[in-house]
Amino acid sequence: MLDVVETRVAALWALLSPDEQARAERFYSERHQTRFIVCRGALRELLGQYLGCSACELGFEYGLHGKPGLNARQNPADLRFNLSHSEGLAVIALTGCRDIGVDVEQVRPINGMAIAGRYFSDAEIRQLRQLPLQWHQEAFFSCWTAKEAYIKARGDGLSFALKDFDVSTDPRQAPRMLKIQGSSAAANHWVLHRMLPQPGFIATLALEAPLGKVLSGVWTSANS
Repeated sequence: MLDVVETRVAALWALLSPDEQARAERFYSERHQTRFIVCRGALRELLGQYLGCSACELGFEYGLHGKPGLNARQNPADLRFNLSHSEGLAVIALTGCRDIGVDVEQVRPINGMAIAGRYFSDAEIRQLRQLPLQWHQEAFFSCWTAKEAYIKARGDGLSFALKDFDVSTDPRQAPRMLKIQGSSAAANHWVLHRMLPQPGFIATLALEAPLGKVLSGVWTSANS
């Protein structure tokens, strides 16, 4: 959870780099600023624990389209990560030696089919229309988080269109990558894993295959 007491926020602020602190100060909303500080501070604490180093000493590098990664000199184990947040909830995904992406969304009433018409592939839209109406909202967010997670795992940003790959949409079944630019073989190199981190939220991991064992836990600040 990102809404924490003020003393925790101050402790996490101290872990951030000058660049991260400057980014935090650019938020007009105090709530959004606090959530950014907690997200980045929690990420630093977790990475520091895995790497056995001080959270405040970690250095980040950024890909061509802005995907963050650890400074190679500090990361001999090739630990990779991704982070997503929605409202007051954040999800941090960690793995080794493989690209990973995660997206979390609060399930809320929206016109999912209208959004799908703009961003989903033709195959995904057909799948959604075939589902019973009562599953449309959950199906939309399951599909959306899967697509966002894959895009984030690739690190290509908006240069790779959401319509250029197909994922399964039925929320009653485990998510699957079906085709990437028309290729089923390319899709087989990726796995998806859906999670329900909290009531009212859906999150999906995208990871280079194989999936392996997924462990989850709740972050507690080392400064609490």
